[in-house]
Amino acid sequence: MSEFEFTKDEAAELGKITTDFLQSYAAKPEGMTNYEWLSERFSAYLPDKSPEEISTISQEIISGLETQEEKKKSLQDSLAQGISKESWFARETQKALSGFSAEESAKYLQNLDEAVNTANAELLKTILKKDGGVSMNKNLDGFIAEEMHSQTFNLNAAATGSEFRARTLHPEGRFGKNSVDNVIEDAAGKITRKYQLKYGQNEEASRAMYEAGDYRGQRFLGPEGKMQAPDGTSSNKFSKVQAKDLQAKAQKGKWEDPLNWNDFKTKDIALGIAKETGKAGAMGLLAGAGFELARQVYADEKIDGEKVIEEGLKGGADFGIKTAAAGALKTASEKGVLNILPKGTPAGVYTTIAFSAVEGVKVLGDVASGELTPFEGYEKIEEVTASSVVGLTAASKGAAIGASVLSCLGPVGSAVGGFIGGTVGYVAGSGVAQAVVKGVQKVRRVAGEVVKKAWEGVKSVGRSISRAISNIFSWF
Repeated sequence: MSEFEFTKDEAAELGKITTDFLQSYAAKPEGMTNYEWLSERFSAYLPDKSPEEISTISQEIISGLETQEEKKKSLQDSLAQGISKESWFARETQKALSGFSAEESAKYLQNLDEAVNTANAELLKTILKKDGGVSMNKNLDGFIAEEMHSQTFNLNAAATGSEFRARTLHPEGRFGKNSVDNVIEDAAGKITRKYQLKYGQNEEASRAMYEAGDYRGQRFLGPEGKMQAPDGTSSNKFSKVQAKDLQAKAQKGKWEDPLNWNDFKTKDIALGIAKETGKAGAMGLLAGAGFELARQVYADEKIDGEKVIEEGLKGGADFGIKTAAAGALKTASEKGVLNILPKGTPAGVYTTIAFSAVEGVKVLGDVASGELTPFEGYEKIEEVTASSVVGLTAASKGAAIGASVLSCLGPVGSAVGGFIGGTVGYVAGSGVAQAVVKGVQKVRRVAGEVVKKAWEGVKSVGRSISRAISNIFSWF
C-alpha cells in the first residue's frame, strides 16, 4: 500500500472510532470539561499510555484547537475590516516565522532568496561602467528606476508563482531613438507588454516627455507608476525622489542594495503561499475521495442522529465536536489502523484536519440550505484552509512544519478530512449528511472552474484537468 492510500477498510475502522468519540461527547456529563472527557477517552482506548502521556496528548489537542479558533476569529475580524485573506495570511506568517531559527525561516523563503540576489546583482550592473567605475551620468536615476521596476516585478512574480518576468533592455552601444526600456515576457519568452519610462520632476512633466516622442506600442511608465502583466502581477511604485536618492548614494560611493530580505522575503513569499493555499482548498475538494468513502461506509449503517452534534454544528458550539474528531484521529493513528497518519504524527496535524473538516461541514450545510451561494461557499472553504494553515504554523515548531502542512493540505489531509467531515454529518443525522453531499456537489463545481481556469493556458494539461473534473462529478 502506498503511503497516500486511504482504503475502505481503514476508513471503516476510523469511522467506528470517530463515531464512538462523537457519541461519547454527545453524552458527556454536564460540568465535565473537554480536557477531562478527552483524557478519559484516551485512557480507555490507549491503556498502555501513562497518565502523564495522556495528559500531554490531551493538552496538545485542546491547545491546538484553541489556536485554530483564535486564527479563525482573527481572519474574520480582518475580513470585516476590508483586509484580504492573503494580506492577513502574510502578516500572520511573518509573526509565526519570527520565532523560527534562521535555517527554518530560510526554508520558507528560499525561492525569493535567489530572486533578491539576482535583482541586486542586476541593479549593481546598472550603476557600473564597463571599467568598474560608477557612472556619473546625470540620468543615472532613470536607469536605476528602469531596473527597480524590472526587479521588483520579478520578485513579486516569484512570490506569487506568476509565469511572467520583466526585463530591462540594455543595448550594447548607444540607446536608439524611441527604444523600448522595459518589457514583460511570458514563460515562453514572448514579449507581452513594452514600457517606455520617463522620470521627470513630476507625473505631468514625465507624461509630456512621453507624448513628445513616438512611442507607439509602448506603455507609459512614470514616477509612482507600475509595470503590470496580463495576470495582474506588477512592479512596485518607485518615485523620482527614491531614484535620485539611490543615484546620489551610488555616485558618492555609498551604494546600498535597495532590495533586501526584510522588504520582500517574508511578506511576499507569504502572499504567494496564501494564494497557493487557496488553490489547495479547491484541489482538496476535487481530489478528496473522503466524502465518497464516508458514503460507502455508512450506506448500510443505521445511526441515530445525535442532537447535540447537530445543534453544535448549526449553533456554533462545535469546539467539542472538533475535539472528538481530533481525538479519534490520534487514537486511530496510535492504534495503527490509520497507516497514512503513522504514530508520532504531530498533534497539530490531527487538530488541523479535524478543525477544517468540521468547519467544512458547516459551510457545505449553509450552501445546501441556500444561506450561502456555491461561490460564497467556495470562498469560505478557502478561508478555512488559510486560517487552519496559519493555526498549524503558529502551533508548530521546528523544521517539521513543512511536512505537517503537506500532510494537512495534500492527499492525506484531503482524504482523511473529507471522511471525517462525512462521518460528522452522518452522526449528526440523515438531514445533515444529505446536506453535506448536496453542498459538496455544488461547491465542487465552482472549485472545478477555478482549477480549470488556473490551467487554461496550458492546453494539454487543461484538457486532462477537465476530464478529471468530469469524472469527479460522477461520484455522487
